[in-house]
Amino acid sequence: DPLGIKSGHHFTWQGQRIVEDAYTDLAEGRPVTASSQSSGWPARNVTDGDKSDRSAWHSDTSSAKWLEIELGATKTLGSAVVYTGSAHGVYTSPDRLKNFSLQYFSDGAWKDVPGFTLKGNKYAQVFAVFKEPVTTAKVRLLSHDPGVIKVREIKVFAKGDGPAEGQENYDISGIQRTGEVVHLFAKGFKDERPLYATHVSVEDPNLDVMTSY
Repeated sequence: DPLGIKSGHHFTWQGQRIVEDAYTDLAEGRPVTASSQSSGWPARNVTDGDKSDRSAWHSDTSSAKWLEIELGATKTLGSAVVYTGSAHGVYTSPDRLKNFSLQYFSDGAWKDVPGFTLKGNKYAQVFAVFKEPVTTAKVRLLSHDPGVIKVREIKVFAKGDGPAEGQENYDISGIQRTGEVVHLFAKGFKDERPLYATHVSVEDPNLDVMTSY
C-alpha cells in the first residue's frame, strides 16, 4: 500500500523490508524526550535504528502521549515513517497506534505535518511523503490513544530523498510484484463485476481459466 504495510500482512523477505530503509534517517541517534519514561522501555529506543520489539518505547497511561526528537539543526523534511505496535504484526497488530499526528516545531509552536494525521489507522508501520515539505529542528509524535502505547521507531527523511518527484516506482523484487497482482485482483472484483464466458477446446482438470475486466 502507498501508505505502509497494513496490519495482518506478513513478510519473511530477508533484506530491506520496505524501500525507506535505503533513505538517510535524519533522526537516527538523535536525542529524544517523552511524556513519560520507563527504565525498561526508554524514549531513546525510537531513534536507535532498531525497529524490533526489543527496542521500543512504552508510554504510561496518561491522556496525551508524545515523543519529541531534536534533529540537531534545521532540516527541510519531505517524508517520514513511524513504526508502532508489535513487529511482524502479531497477526493484526492490535497494539498499533490507531490515532496519532506527526508534528514539527515552527515559529514557537507545534504544527501538524500536512498529511500525517491519522485517525483509525490500520497500519503497524506508516510511511508517507508529506503533502508539503516542512523546515524544522524538532519533530514530535502525539497520540491520545488510551492505555499504554508502543512506538518502535521514528524516521524522518530530507526533502528529495528517495525516488525522484513523479517517479512512483517502488519495485523491490518479486514481493512487490506479487503484492501488485493481489491488489489488482482485489480492486477488480471489489464491485463483483461479471465474468466473461470462457471456453477451452480441451477439458483439462489441471487448467483453470477465467476472464474478467
